[in-house]
Order: sequence, then structure tokens, then C-alpha cells
Amino acid sequence: VKGREHLDTVSVAFKLGCVMDKLKTHVTAMDCYKESLRVRKLLLGSESEDVATILVKMGENYSQRRMYSDAITCFEEALDIGRKIFGHSDVFVADVLHHMAKVLQKDKEHEKALIFFKESIRIIRKGNGEKDTLNVAIISADMAKCYEESQNIELAITNYSLSLRIWDEHLQSSEDLPNDADYTVHQILCRLGGAHEKIGNNSDAAKCFSR
Repeated sequence: VKGREHLDTVSVAFKLGCVMDKLKTHVTAMDCYKESLRVRKLLLGSESEDVATILVKMGENYSQRRMYSDAITCFEEALDIGRKIFGHSDVFVADVLHHMAKVLQKDKEHEKALIFFKESIRIIRKGNGEKDTLNVAIISADMAKCYEESQNIELAITNYSLSLRIWDEHLQSSEDLPNDADYTVHQILCRLGGAHEKIGNNSDAAKCFSR
């Protein structure tokens, strides 16, 4: 029987934590993550990719429980590890920055959130020859919502429109898409239409709502 301090054992603990989060049993999930983190640090050191991955899941867990300060602490530690392992321009770093931005947005820290949204997009574009991937579309839509919440409707429209354009390009090219792609586009159109309506662009709003 494998002991508690074995990588296979903590891999199961980590997977159980992920399932518990999906079941909204967040406290139990966190117990699993913490045990997995303890053993990973013991066996692999404090700055491994596995440790960074667990910290990201812990950050997501705290965010779902509205424990935003704890979430940011986990993401900051994961970001520091990611930059040391992969460098400052890796997709892992961009992903963590996106997570941090969403937490800051939830905590009404819109100006700080926008800084992280923009840096995440910059890294992704740099890694893809300035091409706009679906990740850019997803982050742009989140950033648009952040602009909208801070009453900067014009920039919200700009970023919703960018996200919509990227999604449309990928839909037309028949590339592999998420199962919920159509629903995502529908949500962006609704938010874009609502933003247009807020500033009196009723004809543009109608185009979005009727599409």
C-alpha cells in the first residue's frame, strides 16, 4: 500500500479536489489541494510546475468562495514559480495573470484588473506571432465586462467587438472549437448589444440582438 507521501497518492488527492470543486464542495476540495501541495513541495521542492498548478486550483477555489485576498496570494505564488520555470512570456504566466485579473474584477479593483488582462493578452499575442487566438477572444470579453462595470462603455464595446470578430473568424474556419462556442458568441452579442444600448447606439444594439 502506498503511503500518503507518494506522488501517485497525492495525484489522486488533487483529482479528487478538482471533482469536489465541480460539486461545489469547496472546503473539502481545499483540504485535498493542501495535502497534495504539502507532499509535492516535500518531494519535488517548492518551485515545481506541479506546485504552481495546485496553487492555481487553490486560487480558483478561494475565488469561488469570495476569499479574494487568499486567491490573489495563491496566484501570486503560482505566477512567481511560473516565471522562474518558463520565463515571463509563457502561456502559463498569461493564464495566471488572467485568473488574477478576474479575481480583482470580482473584488471591484477594476483598474488593477485591466492591467493584468492587458498583460495576459500581450503575452499570448507575442507567443502566436501577434495572431488573435481564442484565448485572446476569451480574455477580451472578460476585459470588456470589466470596462463596462467601470462605466467605460466605449472601450467595453471595442473589446466585445474584438472578441466577437475572433470567434466569428474561428467559426468560419471550422477549426476545433469548444462545445459551447455558439452559446459563448450568443452571450457576447447580448453584452455588446446592451453596451451599445447604454450609449444610445440603438441601431447597432438591434443588429446584435437580432443576430
